[in-house]
Order: sequence, then C-alpha cells, then structure tokens
Amino acid sequence: MTTPRFNPLDYSSHLLIPEHLSGVDDWHGHIPIAFMLIEILRPSLVVELGVYAGDSYFAWCQSAQILRKSSLHDIHCFGIDTFKGDADMGSYSEGIYLSVSQHNKKYENFSTIIRSTFDESVESFQDGSIDLLHIDGCHDFAAVEHDFETYYPKLSPKGVVVFHDIIPTYAVATKKKIIGAAQFWDILKTRFPNRSFEFYHSFGLGILAPNEIPNTDLACLINSANTPDADLIRQYFSVLQSHIKLAEISYTATRQQNSLYQLVREFAPELADKLMGDV
Repeated sequence: MTTPRFNPLDYSSHLLIPEHLSGVDDWHGHIPIAFMLIEILRPSLVVELGVYAGDSYFAWCQSAQILRKSSLHDIHCFGIDTFKGDADMGSYSEGIYLSVSQHNKKYENFSTIIRSTFDESVESFQDGSIDLLHIDGCHDFAAVEHDFETYYPKLSPKGVVVFHDIIPTYAVATKKKIIGAAQFWDILKTRFPNRSFEFYHSFGLGILAPNEIPNTDLACLINSANTPDADLIRQYFSVLQSHIKLAEISYTATRQQNSLYQLVREFAPELADKLMGDV
C-alpha cells in the first residue's frame, strides 16, 4: 500500500505564534516543527535534555497545552538541565534558570523543570515510557552518544528522538567547530535506516523513530526523505522562519518599550503612564 504524500498544511499547529522567544535564536527556526510534531505524535510523555533558555522546551509545552485542551489528551513534559552551562556554551547566569522557571508557571499543571544532570534524572522515567525525546545538551560526540544510549531504553515502542545541530556549527564559548552531534547523527542514520528525516536550516534538526514508526502521519514524513518532496518540505519550513522572525521583532519591540517605560518613569511618572496609555 502506498503511503500518502506528506503535507505540512494538514497540521495547523505549525502556524502558531510562539509564546516564548528568548534572545538566543538558534532553535527559533525549528519551533513550527516542534508544534507540528506534538500534533502528529500526540505523545503522553515528552522529555528534553538541555533546556537552556527554553525556546524548544516551551514550544513543546505550548503545543501540548493546546492538545490537552482540545482533545483532553493526557500529556506531561519534563525539561532537564543543570542550568550551569557546558563546554560549548560556557557558563550560564542564574537568570537563565529563573527566567525558565517563571515562564514554566504557565504550564505547571503538566510541565516540570528538573535541575540536574541528565544521568541523575534518567531513573525518574520508566523503561519504555518516553514518547518524544529531545537531545540538545553538550554536542561533543561522546556526550551525545552517551545521552542517546542512556535514554534509549526509556523510549516507548513508538518513541521518537529529536536532535539539534546535526549540521556542524561553532561553539559559543570556544568558537571551535562542533561536529560531534553531526557525526553521531550520521551513525544513527546507518544504524536505523529509513527511520529518519532531517532539516538543514537553523543548524539542522534530525527526527528519528528508532523502534517503530508510530503512525501513518510520521511515516508520510519519514518516507518522503528519499523523494523529491523532501526538498520541498525542507524549503517550506526554512522559508517559514520568516514567520518566527516577525514574532521576534514583536517581542523585541515589546521589551524595548517596557525598558523605555521604566526609564521614563524614573524621571517623570505621569509622562510614563501617559505614554503607555497612548500605545
């Protein structure tokens, strides 16, 4: 039986406006894909390794919240990070963790931020329980391999793994080229043939179904990987970055407006209130 053609427009969630955009834009281009994957997979348990500023994690949460409300689907999300930094990113300020914790309050009835190493948290999850795993920690080859092999037993039979930075990039802290994630991704594609799809924009995103392809919708995407449609799908989501860029401009303008308001208020409270009232 022929697998139907994959059409991203079948999944309206990918056109959502993100509710959280940090100043770190590495993952912004993949947010529509994250929205869409939640709609396609309808996971019960989502786990992210490497939350950092929360852009990817809160994309899962935003789409999950809609799924929970629209279909009463029970879904829980866990974001794991020490929030101390790593060799690639350098040290994080405590403000990163505080910001993520604050925004997580919007989803706290189903989302939990765990401040620990990945290894320390692995036994928090039963074997065969994780439906969607996002690996985005340290991108050293050994680290990515260790994270995958450590959490692989935790994947459900229909579990899907998402990897960021499958295209070589440069470390923020050291400016050295990062190729570990890309190298390990190439190994996984050989280890699990015909079970993946990859996007090339925003440093690359790999989607892998190592156990079984969970449903026809994801099968349509994965089976398109070696067809002419693959480039059309990649081009569509690459161009869709402009949708996120507009949201970034709006968020930036709001932040700048709030900063201006606070500065004006220091000198002339009445004028500040009038300015905000005129906006």
